[in-house]
Amino acid sequence: MTVMEQTIKSLVLDKVRQAPLRPTELVRELSDDAYPREVENALSGLLDEGTVVFGSDRRLSVAKTFTVAV
Repeated sequence: MTVMEQTIKSLVLDKVRQAPLRPTELVRELSDDAYPREVENALSGLLDEGTVVFGSDRRLSVAKTFTVAV
């Protein structure tokens, strides 16, 4: 992953942490910082990782993770 890809991924994650957004809202919010395709690629990667998830209202949010001691 390039530095630019990692930066855009961080921007996407920061925006989603701030408030649940729909994908189109996210692209619009980041239009000054990245091209729509770059935002979509970063979002796709975060969804594949399970870092970002869709809620029942189709808004994106950061997945809640729990660590269990064994």
